[in-house]
Amino acid sequence: MIWIVSPMLHDTESYVRLRDEVLASLAGHDADVSSASGTVRFLVVDDSAGTDGQVATLAAFPDVQVLTPPFNLGHQRAIVYGLRHLLPALADDDLVITMDSDGEDQPADVPRLLAALRQSGVALVLAERTKRSEPLLFRVLYVMFRIFFRLIAGITVLSGNFAGQRGDSLKATINHPSFDLCYSSTLLALRRPTATVPCARGKR
Repeated sequence: MIWIVSPMLHDTESYVRLRDEVLASLAGHDADVSSASGTVRFLVVDDSAGTDGQVATLAAFPDVQVLTPPFNLGHQRAIVYGLRHLLPALADDDLVITMDSDGEDQPADVPRLLAALRQSGVALVLAERTKRSEPLLFRVLYVMFRIFFRLIAGITVLSGNFAGQRGDSLKATINHPSFDLCYSSTLLALRRPTATVPCARGKR
């Protein structure tokens, strides 16, 4: 089973597009999707706490499950909320992709993350950012932030929420308390065997 877990806040239209493009990308590049083990399921965490009326339209998709927390969590904690909810249904050999639903994590890269998980045998695959599409001022300020972060923390972070994990590794780690603070940084802090896949950031 392949699980695609995404947070969403008042962006149902973008999420429907993301689902369609993920399925198209997998159908074109991932032969395993045609097998039972390659069945694709989507879990979307509605971070509007039920105030987004358009979310109800997702019920039309049999492969989409909507999870609505009782209050707004923010996208980092919403991902963790979704992953912890998924645990009872998760098999050890399932593959789980976490990605944002606004288009910045590109569906075309999902097959590449899955291939890296299968071929490398590691517990975790991270999308390593190679290119950003934001305006020049944002990119300059972001470089300054990375330099400052490097000086303070001693490391350079080139990854975010876009990641792939094996089911057995996810089940063993997702209840770590650091995930309650930040999903993306805890992926790095736990120092599991990790591979990276270069991925350009898309446009919102």
